[in-house]
Amino acid sequence: MPLSLTAGSMQCVHPMAPEHNYLYRNLKLQAGGREIRILCFEPLASSPNTPTTGYQLEGSLRIINLDTPRFPYQTLSYVWGDVSVKDVPALINGTEVYMTKSLASALHVLRRHHASSALRIWVDAICIDQDDLDDKAAQIRLMGDIYQNCTQVCIWLPDPRQETMISAPGTTPPTSLGALVSHIARGHFHDIPGFSIDNGQMRFSETEEFLAAWAGFALLKDSPWWTRAWTVQEVVLPRAVRFFHCEAVKTTCDFETLRLAESRLGDNASCCVRARALFPRDKMEALTHFFFRVVWDIKFQRGRGRGGRGRGRGRWRGRWRGRADEEGRDRLFYLLRTFGHRRCRDPRDRIYSLWSQVVVRADCVVGRHVPSYTTELVGVYTDVFTRIVEEARTGRDAGRWPGFDFRVLYGPGFGPGRRVDGLEEKQQLAGKPSWVLDFDHRDVRESHLAIHTLATAGLYRASGWKGGRAVVCGSNELRLRGFCVGVVSRVLSAVANVHDKNHVRDVLGSWRETVRSVFEAEKMEVKMLFARLLCADMVPDKVSEVARFRHLAPLLTKEVLSGRTADPWKVLRESRFHTRANGQRWRRTAASLVDYPPDEIFDQFLRDGDVERLLPERYAKAVEAALTGRALFVIESRRRQLLGLCMPHAERGDEVWVVYGARLPFVMRPITKTTTTKRPGNRHVAGDGGAVYLNLIGDCYLQGAMDAELVNSKNDIPCEMVII
Repeated sequence: MPLSLTAGSMQCVHPMAPEHNYLYRNLKLQAGGREIRILCFEPLASSPNTPTTGYQLEGSLRIINLDTPRFPYQTLSYVWGDVSVKDVPALINGTEVYMTKSLASALHVLRRHHASSALRIWVDAICIDQDDLDDKAAQIRLMGDIYQNCTQVCIWLPDPRQETMISAPGTTPPTSLGALVSHIARGHFHDIPGFSIDNGQMRFSETEEFLAAWAGFALLKDSPWWTRAWTVQEVVLPRAVRFFHCEAVKTTCDFETLRLAESRLGDNASCCVRARALFPRDKMEALTHFFFRVVWDIKFQRGRGRGGRGRGRGRWRGRWRGRADEEGRDRLFYLLRTFGHRRCRDPRDRIYSLWSQVVVRADCVVGRHVPSYTTELVGVYTDVFTRIVEEARTGRDAGRWPGFDFRVLYGPGFGPGRRVDGLEEKQQLAGKPSWVLDFDHRDVRESHLAIHTLATAGLYRASGWKGGRAVVCGSNELRLRGFCVGVVSRVLSAVANVHDKNHVRDVLGSWRETVRSVFEAEKMEVKMLFARLLCADMVPDKVSEVARFRHLAPLLTKEVLSGRTADPWKVLRESRFHTRANGQRWRRTAASLVDYPPDEIFDQFLRDGDVERLLPERYAKAVEAALTGRALFVIESRRRQLLGLCMPHAERGDEVWVVYGARLPFVMRPITKTTTTKRPGNRHVAGDGGAVYLNLIGDCYLQGAMDAELVNSKNDIPCEMVII
């Protein structure tokens, strides 16, 4: 339920108080307390359609303390719609207020479901004074407890085909939200209506029963509710979640059913495999996208939610009460990366909509930020990300994670001049440091790119075993230490959509000549190295911790025997930590050709750009993950050329740097803030008065530099870096 940032969620019509919200005059909350307002409705009279006052909705607001036991209440989640149109009157505490048609529809249906009992419900648009920014900020800090303490979240998904606010009982046949999902969750895939067995042969046809079930599923999956930022906490934190629309209880669907359907959709039983092959391809793609790209993300976060097992939250409640997760990333950063593509009215809500899932401990570094809607946008972004960097730098669990976690600097979203949603937001972000994440992902593909980068970064070790930290100085400087590899000489087209085979064919066609010229000049095998480049030298494969450590052992032994590693036991702990990270779903490509496609299949892929026909399947998945949102670039480094994959907004003249302690190289843009001198190899090094000043563009994959090949080489001239 997003918090409105424009007009209030209701307009009071009261002759004695025309300039302030009369409703909340006697409902002020205690500053710094744990009080909230609850909307209460009494049981309906015998004739619910003819209220004595003439209002369809009559209720009252009541203040309760979240620590008060035995006061059960529900919460309502819905899409606000056009907040400028509030034309449905209601009577709250004797005051006439106006609300949107969407909210009125949801409350009216809930009232009918609770006709014989009182309804106690928390609704953000009514229970928060939307005209009071202090009240709004204070309630944000309590969101986690509000949703965890409620008995159920009711998610209202209005039918877009219904034009009227409230339908009369029995006039519109309701569409079942959960019919199709229930069949998948509690049986085999061929239990879906439309499948039949004829003479031992399985067949499928789109019967009327199937079309009705699919219409309900389409209503569920196509709802704009899944695209809103504030709805994440409303499905992750509560005990129970139920989706509903229309006026019949039997049309509802709970999240537990969605979770079961997600786990059953990929059933490898032979009958299910045959059934999925017969199912219409467009509908199968819709099912796969919804369950594996939408439901899975939420299910995963419900497993890492704030509720503890001791409080009876169930199997899928989390155990990670605000601590850094298994991979060393702080939880807020992971959430921002996962759901950064969701929309909100105020860009601050990209952060605050997830705030309730993080701030639960007094020693939480990020929790020291105080939510505010009066602070400038660039100030909010900078302060929050500064605390994310500080939290990654503290190493709170030093036994498992010694040193700084550079993952907070990986992925898209960094650098100057990034596109943002709308001119107003662009003006508000003027002056943002390049190392501060702008928290806005263009679409779901960019979110997946960010998560993929975090998941696979542990496979590489561009800086070897050299440690390093990032230190924030002042309000806009991030200080690092590393060395410059070379200068970018060319940046070619980026792959925007890897599933658009015509687009991929054209992009790879523009890359081929550049790749051939570089590799032939270096007297290298062109086709093999090009195949390695396209998959970034990795493939998806679940691998044991022992096998992954075996890959790191030669590099570790070399570092320890050379004497360059001061604390080998610390390095052992770190390497073991990273073998347990998310990267265990990925591994580096084998030295043999087993992970690469045969020559004829690879040549066909370069000609038609169809990644879905690329074999082996693990290589195709690696190409999809490595190329999405990346451009090919060439750098000049000590009379040789290197190829890699970078962010599409890199430019000619940018530089590639290896930062001590980071697993991935970075593309930086030099700026003329101090006097710098040139050294052989086109490297910028500090001049007379200080460090090199740079803008962060983003991480990159640089072939021939991902396993510390350039560390302790002639390129490795340490330099202080100031990122602004």
